[in-house]
Amino acid sequence: MVGVTVVVVVAVAVFARVRSRGDGDDAATTTGSTTTLASTTSTASTTTSITTVVTTTTTATTTTAATPTSPATTAATPTAPPVVTPAPPPPTPPPAVPGGVTDVRAGPGGGSGEIVAGWDAVTGATGYRVLRSATPDGPFEVAAAIDVTTGRATSAAGVVNVWSQQHSYVPPTGTLSGPDTSPWFEYVEYGSAPQRCFKVVAVDAAGEGPASPVACGSPP
Repeated sequence: MVGVTVVVVVAVAVFARVRSRGDGDDAATTTGSTTTLASTTSTASTTTSITTVVTTTTTATTTTAATPTSPATTAATPTAPPVVTPAPPPPTPPPAVPGGVTDVRAGPGGGSGEIVAGWDAVTGATGYRVLRSATPDGPFEVAAAIDVTTGRATSAAGVVNVWSQQHSYVPPTGTLSGPDTSPWFEYVEYGSAPQRCFKVVAVDAAGEGPASPVACGSPP
């Protein structure tokens, strides 16, 4: 804000006018015995000059324009979408053991001293074990084991043949190019025992299934 003061001086000139009517002359007039003294008084007319000072104060108001304030703009921080982690697949259950062999047959073979045992295939089985004993109550031992996915086999003394509709395991004739899907299998052994009793167990990667019922046979 700037203040400007203007001083206006009004001067009233002093004007003095003095009028003299005579310089204080006294006139004396004598009439007879009476002397009259006439006095002339000078009259001064004085005009007093009054000087008036008028002070005018002019106030200049300076208006400062307010600088417009831009509204604060806050840049929005982009929010990353939530990371959705897919649920892991449920664990693969371990393979179940195969079911039990339910149909085992035993009887005389085609040659002297031979005993034959046979059984039907079990779904999902990758192999079979043939257990034998001299009596139905055991003890039982493994007489032969075959792998129906490779064609390989192991056998104990006296076992002369293990075979299927598609492959001969004992004696071996090589390996399989694919799983043996034969519907039946047959085991043959030769010996002097008057009787052999058998149980067959189906196996897979999970283990052994339940043993089959016991079947007993004698040579011819």
